[in-house]
Amino acid sequence: MPHKHDDLEPLNREPPVTELISSFLTRKDGYDRNHGPIPHIDASKHRVRVEGAVANPLDLSVSQLRHDYPQHTVTCVLQCAGNRRHTMRTLLKEVSGLDWFDAAVMNCKWSGPRLKDVLARVGVEVEGEERTKAHVAFECRQQICQDDEWYGGSIGLER
Repeated sequence: MPHKHDDLEPLNREPPVTELISSFLTRKDGYDRNHGPIPHIDASKHRVRVEGAVANPLDLSVSQLRHDYPQHTVTCVLQCAGNRRHTMRTLLKEVSGLDWFDAAVMNCKWSGPRLKDVLARVGVEVEGEERTKAHVAFECRQQICQDDEWYGGSIGLER
């Protein structure tokens, strides 16, 4: 369901805790944490580029991600790193960041291809000891974010 907000600002909000504990899976909207304006993506035109230390760089459409790879559903907990920051700030010490209370967490289901399957197709070219230190980086350069020109994150390749 679309949220009514200013598209030029990040959307950051958390629901009442009572909504979160009313069922195992978060029924309605969970929390929103954005570092920049929400990009409006046209799934028929959007592309995902996979490049770097790979044998076969790919430029994938949303349709290819849905149809060219086995689909998996995962139930997981998603939590903002700032969850309970208000408690830390008021009971322990001053910290920087948004003043989140206790509801920047939710249980949800995600469906789609596994990153492992996409990386197998591109052929990661990192071996030996370097492989244990390597990371898969994700970035979106579509919108400027709060603290930088673009937003990104990474996870260890072995994970």
